[in-house]
Amino acid sequence: MKVTIGVPVYGVERYIEKCARTLFGQTFDDIEYIFVDDCTPDQSVEVLQRTLADHPERKEQVRIVRHDRNRGVSSARNTVLEQATGEYILFVDSDDYLEPDMVRELHDTAVREDADMVVCDFRYIYEDSGRIAHVPFAPDRRMYIRQLLCRQSNVGIWHRLCHRSLYDSLRFVDGLNGVEDYVIIPILAYRARHIVKLDRPLYNYVKYNPSSFTSTINEKYVERVDRAMELLREFFGSIPDAADYTDCFDRMRMVNKAKFLAGSDRKLRKQVAGMYPGVDYRRSGLPLAQQAILALADRKMWTLLDGYLRTGKRIKKLISR
Repeated sequence: MKVTIGVPVYGVERYIEKCARTLFGQTFDDIEYIFVDDCTPDQSVEVLQRTLADHPERKEQVRIVRHDRNRGVSSARNTVLEQATGEYILFVDSDDYLEPDMVRELHDTAVREDADMVVCDFRYIYEDSGRIAHVPFAPDRRMYIRQLLCRQSNVGIWHRLCHRSLYDSLRFVDGLNGVEDYVIIPILAYRARHIVKLDRPLYNYVKYNPSSFTSTINEKYVERVDRAMELLREFFGSIPDAADYTDCFDRMRMVNKAKFLAGSDRKLRKQVAGMYPGVDYRRSGLPLAQQAILALADRKMWTLLDGYLRTGKRIKKLISR
């Protein structure tokens, strides 16, 4: 019942030691570790090797695979899938870290419940605080897929253990770095027979890495998310039960549009405001906070929108303390 843990490595010399120590310190023994050096320009791999030296019991379980050139995180994850021998696969971002019993808890639950996907809660880790993220989860598989498509539940790959068979003939899309999870997670969930959720925060998601793909929203990021939505629409439009998910896509567009507006500068906001003109955000069932962002942008009230977003950030900062 071996678990393969796949870790893309690029530009994380400040973070990878803590990540690796929590990986090597797992209470579950039967683990295969595959670190993919995506031509990192810093000392990330050297830090990793020094950390591994402190855990000689794990040495034979670790492989460090080096790409011949920088290919991006999607390609690094595909390299893991091509080389993995574990029955289950867990992806970890190299600037994050795990609770000591995360792998054992996820693996044992998968075996006990005969589940081919197990999801857990996680923590957002800020420089001076942390906050538990309770992941919305509908036990009904169809409803959970709808939650993912409607952006009502987290689509990260890193807080879920998946049976290897779910990846058969399926790979991360090259070029969608930073949003690659957004495409693959709903498809993996659709392929799964049985999905289980653990109500424990076992993964720690670091939010203070300034080089993280999710730290800023720029034009390329918007283009990648838009492409990801199109790929999802194509997949879910081709399945026998497509009608169960058709209405999710307008909401998906509006949720993403609101996030683009909230996280970009004013110049990009003006471009984003014109996206998806045929979709009425008032009929998408969005929370009032997101509807307010879309309404202000729709009316080109940029100064009011700036003030609204600043207030929202202050409130979030207070809540996270």
